[in-house]
Amino acid sequence: DISNLNGRIRVADQRAQLDQLSMNLLGGRLVLNGYYETKAGNPDVALSLDISGFDIQESFVTFNTMEVLAPVGQYASGRISGGLTMNATLDQTMQPMLETLAGEGNIRSRDIVVQNLPALVRLADRLDMDRFRELEVGDVALRFTFADGKVETEPFEITFGRSDAIISGTTWFDQRIDYVMRLGVPYEEFGTQATEVIDNLVSQAAERGFQVDPGDRVEIDILITGTVTDPELSLDMSGTIDDVRDMLRDEVDRFLRDTEDRIRDEVDRTRERAEEEVRERIDETREAVGEELERRAQQVIDEAEQQAENIRREARRAADRIRREAGEQADRLVEEAEGPIARAAAQRAADSLVREANRRADQLEEEADNRAQQVIDEAHERAERILKGEE
Repeated sequence: DISNLNGRIRVADQRAQLDQLSMNLLGGRLVLNGYYETKAGNPDVALSLDISGFDIQESFVTFNTMEVLAPVGQYASGRISGGLTMNATLDQTMQPMLETLAGEGNIRSRDIVVQNLPALVRLADRLDMDRFRELEVGDVALRFTFADGKVETEPFEITFGRSDAIISGTTWFDQRIDYVMRLGVPYEEFGTQATEVIDNLVSQAAERGFQVDPGDRVEIDILITGTVTDPELSLDMSGTIDDVRDMLRDEVDRFLRDTEDRIRDEVDRTRERAEEEVRERIDETREAVGEELERRAQQVIDEAEQQAENIRREARRAADRIRREAGEQADRLVEEAEGPIARAAAQRAADSLVREANRRADQLEEEADNRAQQVIDEAHERAERILKGEE
């Protein structure tokens, strides 16, 4: 249930703008900023959420997006606070289209209980330590980003009793997972069967040439893959992975140095050949470029002159038609007049008609000639720019 709703919602131009919209829900408080927009068909949202004291289980049930971004939430209880910014396009059911979902966030919590999380259940089985089936975690603070169908979680630390773990990795929206967990547990907390597991890990590392001494505190690197509900675990002593990482780093550095030297030599040889070819062909290239520019410039002028001639020709045709039709009309006026006075008046009217027709025809040809000359002048200006390489 929502209570104590406060803030502003401004609706204009197919957009609902949320401004410090606060409310009580899920046992805590939420402050919303952002917008909901329908200009592009499917609604677009860009939201910033500030949450405080949310109940994890209620949040998981209420927000479908939680199942995508934080599927571990269904196995956790407690309260969380933090922030989230997200952008997405909504479908017809008002749910985010996953291919458009992107953003980042952070979560803070105290005293979370994680119960029957499949990855931890598998770990409990592998180490024969039932404590991982229901894990009471102290303070948690983590940051994550999500886009392109996956959530990337930055390394974060959890503590439980005298033990701790550093966790980081990826959860895909389809629930695939790829995480690394460095687990640190006091040796004395391992039971007899768990101790045998540790001894086997030490032996396996020794067989591969890595000497690992667990000491009073055992550190194990755990690779968690598969899916949230069906995880696969690979365990190794943390010192082994550190040694392998150092070995790979040395190999990568050596490869990069060798590759860089080889490529640099190849680049130097290629540059020298290119410079020689340029020196040999520069005059030829200049001449070819010059000829091409001249060809383009002349083409522009030729096309403009052709256009100008078309303008003048069409104007002459129109002017000639005006003169011809005016002459024909003048002749009809004189021919149809009866009597000397009527014929004299008709002749004056015919002469006036012809003069006006000639004036208009001359004006039409002059305007056409000016337009034609403008086309040619603009073409010459463009030709000069072409010759200068400006276009």
